Amino acid sequence: MNSEILTELIKKIGEDEEHRVASGELLRSISLIFPAIFKDHLVEITSLLRDPEFAGASDSLYTLAEFAKQFPKSVPADTRAKETLRTFLESGVVVQARHATIVLASIPNNDKMCKEIADSILERLDIASTGLLKDLAILSQLALYSPQVFEGISSSVISFIIRKLLMTSTLEQEVSDLMVVVPRTCYMGHTCVLTCSYCRRCSSRQRIG
Repeated sequence: MNSEILTELIKKIGEDEEHRVASGELLRSISLIFPAIFKDHLVEITSLLRDPEFAGASDSLYTLAEFAKQFPKSVPADTRAKETLRTFLESGVVVQARHATIVLASIPNNDKMCKEIADSILERLDIASTGLLKDLAILSQLALYSPQVFEGISSSVISFIIRKLLMTSTLEQEVSDLMVVVPRTCYMGHTCVLTCSYCRRCSSRQRIG
């Protein structure tokens, strides 16, 4: 695909709703099939994300997350880029926070920031919190993409989920939709606190039971 076409699509998702929806769907599809093509557009995307009025934030974060899963070492890792992504954990909606977390947790040598995020969420975990679903979504992605960081708080998070969350019915369906973290053991004997049926510590394609 011509690089100029991608540039045009990225610009379109910041325009009127009709162009934004169509361009956003195309970007998502391309990022799933051929994420490498976005390598030359990462600075452009992160620059757009710094604008709080940018209407294409959700699609752009999704695209960055898909790229980060495959090419974590190529994700912009400068302080400004990381702080831009972190703002979506605080002010973004659930889906934006989830994708921003994937990118942040995929960046090599970013354990310090991920630990700060995990610790701050652990301190404020509360069944009555209006941001609980977003916090659980962030933690679920840290468990997947930064298990070495999540391991330090996993027992506290699991205790909260079991004692505070699963004992009530108010948020049961919403939590189920987020695929809440649960402890499982993979075939290598790791106790993996994950949100899916694969162990990231062994291989993304190894089943766990």
